[in-house]
Amino acid sequence: MTDLTFRDIAEFTLKNNPSKQFIDKWGDEYVNCAMKLWRKVKHCYSKRGECNFTPDELLFAMKNRSGQILTSDIKSNVN
Repeated sequence: MTDLTFRDIAEFTLKNNPSKQFIDKWGDEYVNCAMKLWRKVKHCYSKRGECNFTPDELLFAMKNRSGQILTSDIKSNVN
């Protein structure tokens, strides 16, 4: 697939948001761990190195591409 638009990618990441999985996994350390993961993904791809992230980790990084881990993720997944 080479004809995906930015909108296609944005819709996919919104529909397949793995934030709850990471909130459950990291608990109180969610923000710290999320920022650490985002920095690792950014560093790896900016250096064009060999990157070994899971699909969920990449989706999570794409959703939080600005490096700002939203507290709304935590609020919307607490229940």
